[in-house]
Parts: sequence; C-alpha cells; structure tokens
Amino acid sequence: MQFFRARKKDAKEILELIRNEFPYYGITPEDLRMRIMDANYHLLKLTEGPALMGFVEAEILDPVERVARINGIVVKKEFRRKGHGAALLNEMLARLREMEMRRVVLIVETQNGPAKKLYEKLGFKSQGVREERIEGKEAEEWMLEFPERTETPSYVT
Repeated sequence: MQFFRARKKDAKEILELIRNEFPYYGITPEDLRMRIMDANYHLLKLTEGPALMGFVEAEILDPVERVARINGIVVKKEFRRKGHGAALLNEMLARLREMEMRRVVLIVETQNGPAKKLYEKLGFKSQGVREERIEGKEAEEWMLEFPERTETPSYVT
C-alpha cells in the first residue's frame, strides 16, 4: 500500500468513485482537475501497485484559524473492511497536522454507523445533528481538535 497526492491523470478514476458513492454531488471532470491543482485542496490516493484502492479529500477552510474539512473518503468495495479507510484518514490527519491545522471537521450521515465508529476511534467527537441534510438524510458534524504543539527551545537540553 502506498499513499500519493492525486494528479490530474487520476481525475477520471477518482471521479468514477465519487459518482458511485456520492451521486448527489455534482462535480465535473474539470472541477476535480482544478481541485487537484488547488493548494487549498489535498486529495490523497491509496494504491496497491497500479490499482487505486481509495482516496480522501481535505480542504483548508480557514488558514488563519487553521481549520480543515474532510470533504470525502471512499474505499473501493473490494478493499473495504480491511483497515484501508482508517489508513487513509490517519495519513491525511498526519499531513494536516504537519500543516499545523488545529481542527478538522467532517459531515456524516447519522445512520452511517461504521463511519461514525471509525471517526470516534480516531478521536473525532460528534457536534450534533445539523439542520442541513444530505440527500434528505439526517447528518451530523464531527470535529477533531489537535492538541497544541509545544516546541522545546533549542537552548534547553
């Protein structure tokens, strides 16, 4: 398994996954290619050899307050239930932390028990049900706050 930042050439295969998992989300191939090139979006793919196993996308919402959002995560059906979703999220969270993000938010359908269990395991906390729905379904916002980093001054040994 390897993680790579998505490139323009990956857009077609990633778009197919998005359309299968989030059919209500109207994104064009050009929109996706632009996101791949945009510094505020971080699209990470997981591969095994040449095979795309899944991806996760994060967006920097507020660079001053250091807030990012996980916009979506998809693991192909044949690779599910093997820890790949957790691996993708852990890798993205590590990268967001390296970028000194303080908080990460995401939205999940209330009925999506497996996803919520994973988010809780990774330290996310439910912020409650949102008024806005996803395709008519109740949704919750979840948040992860990274602990403040304390740097040891170089003169301290």
